[in-house]
Amino acid sequence: MPIFYGNQQFPFRPSPKFTGDSFPTPPQQFTPNQLPTTKLPPLFVAATSKLFEQGLADPRGCEYREIEVGTGNCWEGDSGIMKVHGWVIPTSSENQQGFAICWNGLVYPVASIGAKADIHKDISLALKEMAKIKAKERGYENTTRFYSPEKATPESYSLCHTTLLSIKACLLLQLGEVELAEAVWSINWGDRPESDNDDVNVKDPYLMLASEWLWALFDRAICAHMRGDDNLTRLSAELLFFAGDAVEEEAKQRGFNFHRLYRYTDSESHFFPFLEQVPELLTDQERRAKQPQREQALTVGLENYSNQQERISALIQDLEEVAVLQNGQPGYPHLRQDPITQALIAEGEAAIEPLLMCLANDTRLTRSVSFWRDFVQDRFILGVHEAAYVAISAILKTGFLNYSELFKLYQGMEERQEIIADIRQYLALNPRERKLYRENKLKKKKRKR
Repeated sequence: MPIFYGNQQFPFRPSPKFTGDSFPTPPQQFTPNQLPTTKLPPLFVAATSKLFEQGLADPRGCEYREIEVGTGNCWEGDSGIMKVHGWVIPTSSENQQGFAICWNGLVYPVASIGAKADIHKDISLALKEMAKIKAKERGYENTTRFYSPEKATPESYSLCHTTLLSIKACLLLQLGEVELAEAVWSINWGDRPESDNDDVNVKDPYLMLASEWLWALFDRAICAHMRGDDNLTRLSAELLFFAGDAVEEEAKQRGFNFHRLYRYTDSESHFFPFLEQVPELLTDQERRAKQPQREQALTVGLENYSNQQERISALIQDLEEVAVLQNGQPGYPHLRQDPITQALIAEGEAAIEPLLMCLANDTRLTRSVSFWRDFVQDRFILGVHEAAYVAISAILKTGFLNYSELFKLYQGMEERQEIIADIRQYLALNPRERKLYRENKLKKKKRKR
């Protein structure tokens, strides 16, 4: 079962959808800041300045208050409205909707704004709680790491005022809260276990700090996409598209090696593998923003379509709204569970040719997201063509890919054509040959077990 962090409020209140088309710029985002003298490492100070230049939200000039914001998680898309503390951006004639900067360095639309909060009290309490946790861990042979740069921190944790991610030291230093910034940095890095191989992050913490910021932005975009909060998704993806490129270019200039943070992958295209999905997500969101609003086929009522061909076409158009949640890890969302997919399966073999066209050419994304582990920085938005493949397999009562071969659906158009060729070969078989094909598939599956 998923574990949620932070100060989640009960009873659950769903996150409101953001209806605006932009975020306000914090009042001192581009105002030069002479950072105060500090015991913090010089490269930490330099990294802090660079991240604010690249778009980390600047809290200067904003009032620190109680706020309520919508949050998400990869298990359900929506974690609901959460009460936290953050910096409220002053309203203007162009900014009537309330916005605030949270502790993960992102600007959020707020559901409500409450009383003034005390930043010194918040950090002091958080430091005391972290000190208790670390004291309990000391003496154990397998000491728990208090910080992991590969960790996929949940949104409810990253934005909360009661947690102590390293990037909070950047926000505190930018505000001139030197002692608090030093304390946050020290509790994360001051007494690391000797077994930790994180020297690169202590010497130059830029990439590690950027990872916290970019992951928070990506995680928000993914969860908002899952719950259909498209404006929030699009704006998050736009910032991530440009900020990700800037961070990776800076990392190259600083001499980082690819994937010092990501030892589980051999890819050398990104320091942060999750960035590879951002262009596709942004393209999909821009497409959604341009297309006219329409009722889904199941809302209209399948009985209200004049013929089967029209009904199947409408259902295939609706595959972009297939939203199935993953229920275990590792796991995979069972797209057959969605009512849209089920309705297409019920249409029988009449839906095969339109679904094959979808499998061959469709580049849209569904609302469904898969992941290996919720605590690792990997999330994969499933494509509409994957839902089409699932529907075809269910209609024909046979699979054309083993579970270990599902990766082929991610590989590109050429691999899709190979799958389609296999399906067409099956369609050319007579009933007896189809039965033998299915039996052979079943035997192979049992042997692999």
